[in-house]
Amino acid sequence: MASLQERLHERIALLGGPPGNDMSRATSPDGSWQETNGGVNEFDSERQGRNRPRTFPYATYLPYETEDEGEKQKNLDVIMENLFIAVSAGDFTPGAVHWTREIRGWLSLKFDLSRQQRLKLVKLYYELALAPGLDISVSERFASMFMVLTKQVENDAHWLAQGLILRRRKHYLRPGKDLTLDWRPLYKELKVFVLPSESAAVLSFSNKRNPRTITKMCTFAQLYFDPKEIPAILDELLPFFSTSSSETG
Repeated sequence: MASLQERLHERIALLGGPPGNDMSRATSPDGSWQETNGGVNEFDSERQGRNRPRTFPYATYLPYETEDEGEKQKNLDVIMENLFIAVSAGDFTPGAVHWTREIRGWLSLKFDLSRQQRLKLVKLYYELALAPGLDISVSERFASMFMVLTKQVENDAHWLAQGLILRRRKHYLRPGKDLTLDWRPLYKELKVFVLPSESAAVLSFSNKRNPRTITKMCTFAQLYFDPKEIPAILDELLPFFSTSSSETG
């Protein structure tokens, strides 16, 4: 099995990809949209990293000029490169933490990562958040970034018969098609809190983690677990349940 450092290097080496989107804020119904001159603006969901284009041209209405697409991507490339250098050198704080903050700042400007860029960053931060030996506050920052990158982006509501509403969650990355995560590293950390008697051999580092953060990571990551792994998950969990007692084993 590859070491953590090797896996991190693999994740970082893949960072990069096509430029993101230059629109901002709300999303539109679907596909392409009509320009004011009557033309059609084709939407590339792979490059834009979204399932739908943004409908409000935020940058157009700002009282000053903003970066063009090339400049945005250039700035992101600089951030990615420095993140690579920091992680490769084992400089997690202040190095990787600083460049993680820069990525969050870039995203807060309503810029969009391409789907491939988001995918590679999600995998990287998933491993960083669960990596042993890191300072707890640093792990918390990486876990937070993982959740930002995998958050729900849309929640469509459709009216059905009898006034019922069907809500459909949408995410930047499509489960199974774009991203699949390994459930075992996260389960290993969660097991320390829910089954402490079965986790005596786990390093004391895990006991210092915030159980709320691990639980929240489960909420965000569960969507991306491989359905084919369900039998393995049940094989791991079911032995700790008993029909003759209300307590687990």
